[in-house]
Parts: sequence; structure tokens; C-alpha cells
Amino acid sequence: MLIAGCVAVCLAAILLKRGIVWIARRLSGAAVRDLRARDAENQRYRNPDWQFLQQHLQRPVNPALALLYSTYDIGSWPMIQLKDREARLCAIDAESISSGSAEFIGHEIVPLAFDDCGQAIYLKPGNDASDAVYVYDGGEEEILFPSVAEFVETLRSNTANLSLKSRPPAAA
Repeated sequence: MLIAGCVAVCLAAILLKRGIVWIARRLSGAAVRDLRARDAENQRYRNPDWQFLQQHLQRPVNPALALLYSTYDIGSWPMIQLKDREARLCAIDAESISSGSAEFIGHEIVPLAFDDCGQAIYLKPGNDASDAVYVYDGGEEEILFPSVAEFVETLRSNTANLSLKSRPPAAA
């Protein structure tokens, strides 16, 4: 009887260990996939597709916006305060622009951010379009900022501890 009890305890221990190892492997695989997805998302923020944006905007990209994305690590930012709403900036690429919900607003847009309610904060494309930053809120299109420069300045002033991109050491 004693031997049977010892054998049962040993089998239970082996099964428990195998179960723990199986769970750990499953979780580590999920963690690796999450890290890969997060790295791919960060790469989208670090490498804006300025040529695509300029083609979609049908005008030159505002220098303040280009400076913002080249200076700061946008992908690491949390939700940020923009006037009366919190928002998270978009990557500048075809994927972000295609998710801009133009069909809901009624015309093409270039999203710069999405607020905490999922509303796009955007520019209007077009050679003669203004440089204003819009939001479609409550069924109405509103100017959130009169210019991209003011939008960028608000971002910079509302977020004192922005993470800068790491710069490679200067060549000797």
C-alpha cells in the first residue's frame, strides 16, 4: 500500500511538472508573438511613409509634423491630452490612412490620431485644402486646431516627458 501511494505521488508530480512545462511553453509562445507584433507596430511609427502621405494629401507634408515624427518616439507615447479629449497618434502609412473611416465622415481623410472614443483626428487631403486639423464629433466636422503647427505644439507642451528617439553617436 505504501509503495502504491509513493508511485501515485510520483506520477502526480510528473504529470504536474509536464502540465506546468506545457503551460509555460504556450505562454512563452504567446509572449513572443506579442513582442513581435509590438515591434512591428513600433517600426510603423519609426518609419513614416512620407511619400505615401504626400501623395494622399496631394500637397507637401507640413514640416512640423515631419519634425515631430523624426524627433520623438511616437510609438511609445500613451494617450495624450488634446484640448477636451485624449488621443493616440497614428503611424504614418497606408494602413493608418485606410483605417480613417472616410465612409463615415463622407470624404477622404488623413488620420493623425484617434481619440479615446475612436473618433479620427485628421487632415483633409487636397491641393487647396487648409492645414487645419479636424475631428468628426457628434455628427459634425469641427476644426480642432487651425494648423498642424499648433497641433504639434500642443502635443509637445502637453507632454513634458516625451521619449526622444535614440540617436546614433556622431561619426568621428
